[in-house]
Amino acid sequence: MTELCNNNDKIGLFGTHRGAEYNNSDLRLLIIGRAVNGWGIDEHYLKDMSCIKSDGTKLFFEGNNTKYLLSKSSFWRTNHEIWKKLQNNGEILNTDRWVDYIAWSNLYKCAPKSSGNPSNKLCSIQADICRQYLLNEIELLKPTHILFVTGWEGWFFSDIEIFDFSRLFPNVVEYKGSYVCGIGTYSLKGNDIPIIVSNRPDSRKKGSKESDYVDEVISHFSQK
Repeated sequence: MTELCNNNDKIGLFGTHRGAEYNNSDLRLLIIGRAVNGWGIDEHYLKDMSCIKSDGTKLFFEGNNTKYLLSKSSFWRTNHEIWKKLQNNGEILNTDRWVDYIAWSNLYKCAPKSSGNPSNKLCSIQADICRQYLLNEIELLKPTHILFVTGWEGWFFSDIEIFDFSRLFPNVVEYKGSYVCGIGTYSLKGNDIPIIVSNRPDSRKKGSKESDYVDEVISHFSQK
């Protein structure tokens, strides 16, 4: 499958990541991105978030002989803040290993190992099985909240049927917010799980703050 990547890059495989304390938590936030970008790992199917290492209070991925600090990523900084603000049942759990309390996945599980999102061709090959995989993940993880940090057009939704994930979630509709682009619910065993689809926080308009993004996501979760 290397011909599906630029410069004969290898394929990196990504699987569900569930924090060690996730199942024991009243708040179970499932965060779904587009695909890994420069994962640097041939295969990574884990039951927990042990791929995220700790160095004192700093969390990082280790791969390609480098450390990637989560604090340098707007994706991880904002997800941390969203997780904290969703804890509305009194005392906020304060832990450096907050990733142990969430679950993380991606729409597409196969991506170039070194860098970049999967090509259209690579996406089309895996899209059907990734859709089924995503439903299986939700059934397994039983989240209380689902956040797609994918954007709407071309990722969560597509006019091209093979790329469209929105068909799995008929109760999710497009929304024209500053950052939130889809809202709705998913019914799982009689429970309606709130779903928010957001644009990526690193695509914010110039002059806006990460806290603006976080507050808008939280406000829509609070309405469910």
